[in-house]
Amino acid sequence: MSRPVVVVSSGAPVAEVFAKAESEGVHHFPIVQDETVVGFVCTCDLISAGADEPVLPLAWHHPASVSPSCTVTDAARLLLMHGVGSLLVMAPGGLRGIVTADDLREVSPELAALLEPARCSVCRAGEHLRPGLYGRPICAYCKAKQARAAAD
Repeated sequence: MSRPVVVVSSGAPVAEVFAKAESEGVHHFPIVQDETVVGFVCTCDLISAGADEPVLPLAWHHPASVSPSCTVTDAARLLLMHGVGSLLVMAPGGLRGIVTADDLREVSPELAALLEPARCSVCRAGEHLRPGLYGRPICAYCKAKQARAAAD
């Protein structure tokens, strides 16, 4: 689990998120407004956005989450069920951390095997996953590539 969590405000522009990603060495950012999580964004969600564009409209507004008492196996199953690569760890007092598929793969060979389907259905990447066609995960890069191809 990633702690401490680096958050951005609901009014943050894309350039600020990229600057924080570089300075903090992280790619996942809960978006907060008045100490409440109102979205979740990964730098891969911002690839084609303009630097001054606000980040909130580009975010996931209902991110998948788990409680701190959730087992690693259940967290892995939730990642698979939602077709995503990360979960917010939420407690009654608020945000506690972020857990990624890569974090869970490092726990044990059994979890790594369980998470094998949590890979991009196109390139087999294990991160930056989004729900794709028929619920199969697709990484943000392949999804963007498919969108560009469809536009041509």
